[in-house]
Amino acid sequence: MPSRDSIALTVQATTAQAGWVGVRLMIGYRAIAEGADTRTLAVIAALFAAPAVLAALPIGRIADRFGGPVVIVSGIVLCSIATSVLVTFSAMWALLVCTAAFGLGNLLIMIGQQAFVAHVHVDGKNESAFGALTAAASMGQLVGPLAVTAVASRFGGASIESPNTTAGILTAGAFTAVALPTALFLMLGRNHIRAEKPAEGEASGLKLLKLPGMWQSLTVSGAVLVTVDLLYAFVPAWAVERGVSVTTVGWLLALRAGVSVVSRVGLGKLDARFGRTVLL
Repeated sequence: MPSRDSIALTVQATTAQAGWVGVRLMIGYRAIAEGADTRTLAVIAALFAAPAVLAALPIGRIADRFGGPVVIVSGIVLCSIATSVLVTFSAMWALLVCTAAFGLGNLLIMIGQQAFVAHVHVDGKNESAFGALTAAASMGQLVGPLAVTAVASRFGGASIESPNTTAGILTAGAFTAVALPTALFLMLGRNHIRAEKPAEGEASGLKLLKLPGMWQSLTVSGAVLVTVDLLYAFVPAWAVERGVSVTTVGWLLALRAGVSVVSRVGLGKLDARFGRTVLL
């Protein structure tokens, strides 16, 4: 991958994830402020994840046909629109609709990033590139909570656990906006390689599930993703109940992301030495 493309992808992955994590956290706090109970928070978590269940394969085909950067730009634009709606409307309906929009937007961004790396590294030697991509995403997950909670706390109310969610959402939206120019650079540069159109039924869900080890990999990935989703969904409720400040929550989430950054930097070397099965 050309160095300029690599830098652009790293910046874009970091800022997009910073915005994504920040807005997830602020949506939780806003839902609580609107009187949401634990069941409503569970619905919000499900709405974040629903697009991955319904649209992952179609989006993957679109990325193969038009290129990953096109999909990335679409995701960033969708997240930006959802940010504008959340800033304008504070009702629960807006919260739920925008939650689903953010979930779809983040899915577009992630699949677009992965498709870009896969299309550039057609020789299959892409473990190090994927490791760098996930490390950049984890860096965004580290920076995002710190910045968003700091701003939300600075302009918050009298209670330390009651942030200004509008200020926090705007901060998250600013991170997403910064990701747009780098995504456009990748799209307009056309340095990515488009995959050939797959044969009929080649990428069907049933055929993918029949691949050796696919069920095991999906189970492990699902368990990890569910754990992280539940953490972001319910940590605001835990913090409000225990009187934990929003900035402390930001530091706790940043600590989790920091460990991920350290673990993923050497992912390529670990994979070469031990193999993917051992790492899983």
